[in-house]
Amino acid sequence: MTCPQGLHERGSVAHSAVRHVRERHMQHKGGINMTRIRYVGMDVVKEKIVLACLGSGGSAEVHASYEAGCFGFGLYRQLSAMGVAVLVAAPGLIPRKPSDHVKTDRRDARTIALALRAGQLTGIYIPTAQDESVRDYLRMYEDLRGDLRICKQRILHFLLRWAAVSNPRISVWSIVEKSLLRLFDYPPLQRGGKT
Repeated sequence: MTCPQGLHERGSVAHSAVRHVRERHMQHKGGINMTRIRYVGMDVVKEKIVLACLGSGGSAEVHASYEAGCFGFGLYRQLSAMGVAVLVAAPGLIPRKPSDHVKTDRRDARTIALALRAGQLTGIYIPTAQDESVRDYLRMYEDLRGDLRICKQRILHFLLRWAAVSNPRISVWSIVEKSLLRLFDYPPLQRGGKT
């Protein structure tokens, strides 16, 4: 059995989940192991999770999959802790019919369930909780740095409009310019001034 395309490490959690799902599916189809398997496709959106189940009723082994998105991997960790074989599928690699233009949550969930049963899904790398928290911290840090840069540019442009800074190449954040900001008399904000 070959490793699906897109998985980098053979010993990773995603690799073992894909291998486990495919092996159980092949055993189920071939009649080697008659354990009932229920395939669950999930379409995860902000307000709800839409499920599509394929397989027989009663007690069955559950294999679930959902499309990777902006919600992190909390659902993956919850389902794995309950003993469910979960595969987080790469969104761009989920097989879709070219004629399928109607996109609903129910159809997406069913498409994922059918592709999981057929073994056509490619899993993504699942980071550990610590890796995910570091990634979230770094993204937040970069966002804040960008916001700070934008605020500084807005203040500089405001000062340039009121001719408070003569040389636009001088950084407005030097000690001299910070003292200038404190002393600057803002004409539109003066009492009785017109804007």
